Order: sequence, then structure tokens, then C-alpha cells
Amino acid sequence: MTYKKINLKRIISILVAVALLITMIPSKNVMAANHGRTKKYMVFTNNRRSFAKAAAQIGDEAITENGSLEENNVILADLTETEADQLDKENGVLFVEEDFEIEANGLDELDEPDWEENPPLSRDEVAALKKKIREERNGLRNRENVEPEDYEWNMKAVDANEVETDSPVKIKVAVLDSGIDNVIGIELADSVNLVPEEGNISPMFLDVSGHGTGIASIIAGTAQNEVQGVNPNVDLYSVKVLDAMNKAPVSRIIEGIYWCIDNGIQIINMSFGTSRYSEALQNAVQEAYEAGILMIGASGNCADDVEYPAAFPEVMAVAATGTDAQITDFSNTGDELEIAAPGENVKVISYFGGNTVTAGTSISVPHVTGAASLLWQKDPSKSNEFIRQLLSYSAKNIANGDDCGLLDVEYALEIYDEFAENFDGTSVSEDKLPENTKEPETFEYISDDENYVGGRWKTNEDHPKLVEYGIAQNGLSITSERCKIMKTGAIYPDGISELNNTKLPNFHGKSGVNFVAVYEFITRIALKSGDTSTFTDDKWQSIPGMSTLSRYRAIRDTFVMKSGEPYKVLDKTWQQIFNYVDRTYGTTVGANYGKDSATDAKNRKYFIWGIAMHYISDSFAHDTYRKTNNTLIDHPEADNIGECERRYKVAKGILENVVYCVLQKLPGDWIDIENGLLLFPEKSDNKYNFMKSKLYTYMVQNGANTSLKKIASASIHD
Repeated sequence: MTYKKINLKRIISILVAVALLITMIPSKNVMAANHGRTKKYMVFTNNRRSFAKAAAQIGDEAITENGSLEENNVILADLTETEADQLDKENGVLFVEEDFEIEANGLDELDEPDWEENPPLSRDEVAALKKKIREERNGLRNRENVEPEDYEWNMKAVDANEVETDSPVKIKVAVLDSGIDNVIGIELADSVNLVPEEGNISPMFLDVSGHGTGIASIIAGTAQNEVQGVNPNVDLYSVKVLDAMNKAPVSRIIEGIYWCIDNGIQIINMSFGTSRYSEALQNAVQEAYEAGILMIGASGNCADDVEYPAAFPEVMAVAATGTDAQITDFSNTGDELEIAAPGENVKVISYFGGNTVTAGTSISVPHVTGAASLLWQKDPSKSNEFIRQLLSYSAKNIANGDDCGLLDVEYALEIYDEFAENFDGTSVSEDKLPENTKEPETFEYISDDENYVGGRWKTNEDHPKLVEYGIAQNGLSITSERCKIMKTGAIYPDGISELNNTKLPNFHGKSGVNFVAVYEFITRIALKSGDTSTFTDDKWQSIPGMSTLSRYRAIRDTFVMKSGEPYKVLDKTWQQIFNYVDRTYGTTVGANYGKDSATDAKNRKYFIWGIAMHYISDSFAHDTYRKTNNTLIDHPEADNIGECERRYKVAKGILENVVYCVLQKLPGDWIDIENGLLLFPEKSDNKYNFMKSKLYTYMVQNGANTSLKKIASASIHD
């Protein structure tokens, strides 16, 4: 599924001509004479004729093209306050509203504990651990339908740990958020990016903040990355509306809602909010409700009144509970609340498929979204109001809250048939069904459990001495700060508008580029923390897949490390890059840069490793073939998840293996790529035609063991 923009100027010219023929009013731009400071406004009109007339008055130069809004007779334009007031009085204009910002309902990350360095390992310990890693990885390959060893406390709290999720019917669920990374453990039906300044980011790394990926894992996590969602059996759509700071203008939220209406979405997860009322937002919400969509929103985290859009009557408002089965002290409350779900110490999937623990009403909402999809898949002909009231009616009582009850998935399924018999289309008489009298379960032990320390990407600790840091599926930890540094590195080659990067693609996407060789070389540079002084011209052939000296130089010279000068990546200093990390994620990496050389070196290393991850995932992006007729799919169409689903499944496997086997710093800077980098099928397997022509060649060129038929492997040659 692709998102197509409308040619606004062409539509305006056609519709204006029609409007003029009907009204016989001479054309003139009444806004042209007005001067003053402009702001972004939304102009809502009642039909295409009014739309064309208002657009003609505003003028093309002031209008921001936006296909989804324009299809719904809404103009986004830069206007002065006087111009906005004038338009608001025009016939055919429903109302004019200033655009403003909405934020995600996530709490700031919990304070991170001090993380002590592990002592060095002996040679025997290294050998034993390498063997154990390989055995475990061989057992984890091709994991499907993984059963969780033990459900997390939040799943038990809402009685979702013993429900059956298999069904031939899948409900279409959209997560309006910061995007969803394409990681192991979350299966996406499709993805759309409505954030213009982040429009070039690969779907593999789309979620800059990690917020949307965490939300998605609670809805539909498959347990492959230790997070079991409420209902993995959904068609999950990523609708990116929030930027790297988890913020969006209300116009973009409205655009996302209209996208959902136009694409037949049945449930919208809305883990964001604002205390400011918006008639424009309410108008879009009402249209979505009338289209049969169930909207589920976060109440907010300020211990105040319920925020919008959750406060609108058409949206199901969700509060947060803690491990004590009570409403948290940060959760907003009020009569608008309909249900509550866990919102403290909840484990979610985040960057690169790792896990973190987070909090906020943002995290409460997807529990309800997943439950709603489970109920709806029993009979998709039921109304959004039926599902909404069933969820609310079946909830358990909360000791400190009279506004709503705690989600109970098991009980909602249990009374489904009886509720359906007594639902008259709008409501159910309370005396017709038994009340849920179950006592909510509490989990006091969670607060003392090391696995629930916030702000740390981790899983279990099976290998406590294996490496300094690691991320996914390896039982180790990396601080959230360094994970954010790596994520910035991973999206850097796609271009970040604030950093104005335009040069990295010069050795990416070009004919003859061996992505595996590029990945290896950048990984070597990462181990040196960006110091390229030892990578002299005479060493370029030490990377077998590096085709030319000029490409070797292009990659090496990207990282400038000269004595007495600021270290750079392209034309940006490390200070500028880490200042961007601070502004985007609220870290102190840039603020502390230059204070400790060892910390600075590690931070540079993780940023460059992020760049390396980007290039290994791009092994697929620029040479993709349709399995039906082996024809080339042009880039960037090849980045469409719906177009190349198999490609993304394999790319996710690559990143998982890279994270597991490469981000391991053992004595001597040893990096294990052998027997673990790539999961690769038989060359003759026609299901993977999109991979056959180049990727296997890349691996062989770069020193892969050609005797391995299902696992292509390579070695670092340092």
C-alpha cells in the first residue's frame, strides 16, 4: 500500500474554474495585500467548490500540500491572524483553526543505575561462551510461534496470558505514533510515514524515538523478543505522525486519522494527547467514529484532567495502573475514563529488537487495543460501540478508582455471547449480566526485580561476563543512552534534516557496491572509535569484497580524525552530532562530550556501529526482485513493506544476528561474525528470488564459507 500525494495546484485550477463558472465571481487573491507574522492554520471547508474558492483566496504560495487533508476538503496554509479571521467568515468555510503541537503520553525514562564494567575473560571462558552462543543461535533460527516461557506481569494483570489468539480473521489496527521499527517479534502489514522531515528514513529504523515500537509490541508482540503482545494475530499498520521528539502538529494527527478512514482501519491506537481543545481534531475523530473505527486514547500523565483526544466522547479513554492494581499517581483521571490497564514497569520491544522497561498511559492504551482486536475478530460485523462497551463492562473493580475498571481480557471473552444477546445496538442493561467480581492480582515483587529497571535495553542475564554491552536476545545490557546513539547512527545515512547530511549515500546504493564489505569496513572503524589513521591505502585489499581503492577511501575519509582538529563525520563535528542526540532524546551525551576521552570514544563507537547496521540492512534495499517473475523492483518502491514482505523478514533476521554476534567486545576486540551473521536459504529456493542475484555474491566476495548452504558467514580479518 502506498501513500500518494495529490497535485494540489492542478486540483485548485480545475475546481476554481468550475466555481467561477457557477458563481461568475472574478478571481482575485484577497490575501495578497495582507502583511504580518504568519502561523500555520487549518481551513476546513464544506465541499470541493468551497475548498477551491478558499484555496484561490489564499494563493498557492501560502499553501502546504497535504494529500490526505486535501481529500477531506482541508487546506493547510501559512496565514496571518487577520487572514485567518477573514477566511473564517467566508461562505463555505466551516472553521479556521491554528495548528499546534501534540505530544506522546510517555513518561521520561526512569533513572539508570550505575553499570559496572565486567572483568576480562580468560581464553577458556571466551571459547566456552562462543560455543554456547553458537548453539543457542542455531536453536533460535527460524523461530515462529514462540511460546513465552512465562508471561510478563502486565499480561497476567489483564488476564491475557491464557487466551487463544488464533483466528482466521484479522482486524486492521493502526498505531498512530512515532512509527514502528521492522524488528523481530513484530509483524507489520504495512507502514506509512507522514513526517516530511523524516521521510527518507528506512522502514527498518523508522521509529526514531522507540515509542511506537514499544506500543506495537504490547498489542502484537510474538514473544520472539521476550515480549508477548495481547494479540499477535492482527494486521498491524504503522502510521508515523510523531517526530523524533514524539511530537506532531495537530494537522498531522488529523492527516493520520483521515489516512485510517481511507484505508479501512478498524482500531486506532492513540498514545498521545494535549490539554488544548481542538475543533479540527474533534471533527476528524467524529468522522472516524462514524466510519465505524474504534479509537482508544491515553488519558495523560500529569495527574490532571483527561487530555484530548481521549476526552472526546468518541474515544475510549484509558488510565494507567501499577503493579498494585491501582490507578497510578501520574495518570490523569475524570469522568471521561472508561478503562485502565498497566502503565508502570512494563517491558516492551525497542531499538534493534532489544527490550526496555517504560511507563506512562501511552503503554496502557495498547493493552486495550490488543484486547479490542481479540474481541472483534470473533465477529467483525459487530460495531465499534459493541466492542467498546464490552471492554468497559467486563473490567475488574479498582480499589482507588470509581471512574473505570481494570481491563480483563479473559472475562470479556467469557461473557461475549451473553453480552451480544443483550446488546440493543447502543447499550446493555446492567441488570442483564453478572458483574465482574474478580479481585485484581497484585505484583509487589516487580519493584525489586532487576529485570524491571527502567531505561536499560536488556533481557535476561545468562551470560553476565560475556561482553561489555550487547542488546537483543543475548542476555546482556546496553544503556538506553548508547542505544539512542546507535539509533541515530542507523538513520544517519538516510539523511537527517537537522544535520543536513547529503554525502553518505555516495557509497551506498551505487552499482557494484558490496554492502557486506561496506558493513565490515565501517565495523572496523567503529572498533577504532572513528580513528582512521591506521587504514592506509595499502590495506584496502584486506577487505576482499571492497571493489576499488576509491570506494575504500570514500568510506575511510567520511570519518576525519586529525590531531589538533575536531573529529568529524562528514562536515559535522562529533559535538554537533551528539548535541543532536541530546535535543532528540533528552540525553546528556553532547553536554558531556569532551569531559572524558574514554566515554567519548565509546559513544563514537556506538554511533559508527549504528551506521554499519544501516548498510548491512541495505543489502536488500537496492537490488530487490519480485518472486513471481524475477523482475527488478525499483528503489524506493522496494522499501514498501507490503511490496517486499519476505525481504524485510530476512533483513530483520540479519539485524538480530548482527546485534547478537557483532556487538560483543571480548578481549582483543574480537567480533564474532562467523556462524552467526546471516540466515540464508538454499540458493535454489525460489521463495527468495529477491535475494539471489547479489546478496550471496556479496557474502562470497567478502570471504564467506561457500560450503555452508543455509548459513552464509564471514570473518573479520584484523
